[in-house]
Amino acid sequence: MRIEVTDDIRARARAVRSVDDLAAVLTDIAACNGGEGVTRQKLRYWSRIDQDEVYMRFAEGGRLRDTRYHHFDIPKKSGGVRHIAAPARALKRLLRYVNAFLGCLFTPSAYATGFVEGCSVVDNAQRHLGANYVFNTDLRDFFPSVTRKMVYDRLLREPFGFDKGLAALLSNLCCMRVFDADGALHYILPQGAPTSPTITNMICDRLDERLAGLAEAYGATYSRYADDMTFSSNHNLFDPKGSFLKKMQKVIASYGFALNADKTRLARRGRRQEVTGLVLSPEKVNVARRYMRQLRSTLYVWERYGYAVAVRTFVYGKRRSPGKRLENILYGQLQWVRLVRGDEDPVYQALQARLEACLEACADQLEPDEEGMAYPETLTVPDFEAKHRCHLQLKRVASGREGEFRLAGFFRLHGTDVPVRVHESACTLPLDVMQVTLCIHPDRGYSWVLHRPHRLAEG
Repeated sequence: MRIEVTDDIRARARAVRSVDDLAAVLTDIAACNGGEGVTRQKLRYWSRIDQDEVYMRFAEGGRLRDTRYHHFDIPKKSGGVRHIAAPARALKRLLRYVNAFLGCLFTPSAYATGFVEGCSVVDNAQRHLGANYVFNTDLRDFFPSVTRKMVYDRLLREPFGFDKGLAALLSNLCCMRVFDADGALHYILPQGAPTSPTITNMICDRLDERLAGLAEAYGATYSRYADDMTFSSNHNLFDPKGSFLKKMQKVIASYGFALNADKTRLARRGRRQEVTGLVLSPEKVNVARRYMRQLRSTLYVWERYGYAVAVRTFVYGKRRSPGKRLENILYGQLQWVRLVRGDEDPVYQALQARLEACLEACADQLEPDEEGMAYPETLTVPDFEAKHRCHLQLKRVASGREGEFRLAGFFRLHGTDVPVRVHESACTLPLDVMQVTLCIHPDRGYSWVLHRPHRLAEG
């Protein structure tokens, strides 16, 4: 969600010196974007980070967590999980206004390309084209490494120059209180808050200048996209025992960060060179071949075998969330290709045309009914098993009421059980006369339903 700010608000933001001034500017930003006003009391309420009533006991391990945030984990592509702390709706709305306010005062360093308006991963990668050596690394636990004190100290310095009271309020507002596994208390930047990306660039601006100066002294180029750092050079400066890496690590440590050794890699010319997920060639930045192969493969399966098989293969088969619709996944992937290769690129245009042809061919199947539901495929169980190369099974599971059970279905796909809901109308019929329908709910996405022939009511 983009927050609009007028030139008059930008001018007033530069004059903020008190909590009342801040509340007035945030109210103007909210009014510009159809939101409610921001009062001094609201700012005080949401910044009460040191009061115990803002915490609750977390179910697992009995640890305390900040109740202003919803905590959950998402899987990383490289393995493991990434912890996300998403602010409550009212706090999130307020932090969007605060983020716009900070943006009125702060300009990221010339070496930062992440969370910077007008910059992208493409701009970041282009800076390293033609280099003989490309060295990638990232900062370990980037967001949690930014502490409340770091934010507070940064807000005291230019271009902000806030007094201690206002700096304390803003740092409390933008940070959260956590307890680690040993019960030690920390105040950190939440990964998931609207203000956190901007604040990381604020914290890292001097670090960027130091690292860029070090790189220049050695004839290298430096850039940073969020926590991903890239250095490139025509000379191999990146020997672990060499002076450049030792000095680089010393600079990074002096700002409270540490390198992630598992994400550190060096690529020489003639081998695969990547920067923030993009492939470098001597002349241009490109999308990785495996990405393009996956995109073409998905479109081919849809064209050759139909929408339902493509959903089974590339949504369930890739263990994506069933809430993500196939056509939206493909559209997002094509927009990535468009960003990297450009609107006029013939490869992008051809793939986009194929997606549009697929959508047109199954427009009737994807047309929602009055309740917003769509049913792209209905097959008898034998036909479903033959087409999808699987075996549908039924089992009894607890219904939620003591002593009661219900039927549930599933089929195996790449070692994972894919659930099939059994409609109550089908509970007394033989399996081979039932039908299986792929359903698309407007909010919940995909589900498979086993039901009596020609009778399905998604409840």
